[in-house]
Amino acid sequence: MYQRCRLFIIIGIFFLGIKVYSPLSWGESHKTQLKKEAVLKIGAIASLSGAASRQGKNWLRCAKIAVEEINKKAEKVRIKLISEDDQTNAGKAVSAFLKLKDFNGVRAIIGGTWDFLAEPLYPLARRYKIFFLTPTNPVEIMSKDALNNPYVFTNGLSLAAT
Repeated sequence: MYQRCRLFIIIGIFFLGIKVYSPLSWGESHKTQLKKEAVLKIGAIASLSGAASRQGKNWLRCAKIAVEEINKKAEKVRIKLISEDDQTNAGKAVSAFLKLKDFNGVRAIIGGTWDFLAEPLYPLARRYKIFFLTPTNPVEIMSKDALNNPYVFTNGLSLAAT
């Protein structure tokens, strides 16, 4: 279980890193900032309390392990994972997204333990041009807006695979 979860999270974080550091995603000022800092801040909005806390704690644990493994091998860029608890509440998930964006300056966010927690975050990802990866929601239950959003990605297993 943890091997599969860790693999999905590693692949997702790697993909987000490529997207965030691609020349097309940042302006010139961000390229200068990258040379100075060499730290990729990724936010994590997990359900650490409430009804989805079991799943939220599990995937966040996997994400932390993945970040540790990536940072052990990283030579130029280190990842800093900053987590927030959405309390299994969609309104709190929106607040967590805005906090990670405004106060922590993240360029990518992993989140949405359950679909109703991720759905209100998809338009925010588009509006603020922040890459968003949902680690657990399969493509079959995502809205058309999410599927057509260039900033939204899913790492969830297909319903056919479960």
